[in-house]
Amino acid sequence: DFLPIDEGARIFFDLGATAGDVDLDNVRLFEGHVGTATVGAESLGTELVLDGGFDGDAGAAWSGTGFNVTDGVNSVDISGSNPAEPWQSQLAGTVTLVGGQGYTLSFDVSGEAGRTITAGIGESADPYRTHNKEVTLTAETQTVTLHLIAADGGV
Repeated sequence: DFLPIDEGARIFFDLGATAGDVDLDNVRLFEGHVGTATVGAESLGTELVLDGGFDGDAGAAWSGTGFNVTDGVNSVDISGSNPAEPWQSQLAGTVTLVGGQGYTLSFDVSGEAGRTITAGIGESADPYRTHNKEVTLTAETQTVTLHLIAADGGV
């Protein structure tokens, strides 16, 4: 049987690998691997992210140096970058994850074309086991859907 991740869990966006603007909105996380290219507004089960649309009390759900809500969108301009430590500019939200369980993460993102960010799920404490993927941005808003698996004993 899989168990909840004891140290706490998070959804995260590492934004600091390269300089430039990043706009994030409509962040959604569901149990299971659902959807292929996009996840529409239809119900796919219980959403695990609080205020993924950044239009309510986002301060209760999100944190990090990459947290900056403007007009219902998390909009941040990374002026410095550090490819070796992209997590230095991060947006993170608390979620409950079960180790070994699959999840679908969907979000709308735009930014400087060709710029990359890392999106994922994982532990919010040492040893910080995660499952994440690099996303290349475009100037036009794109919906990204990732299928991820929560860490379970280092897997």
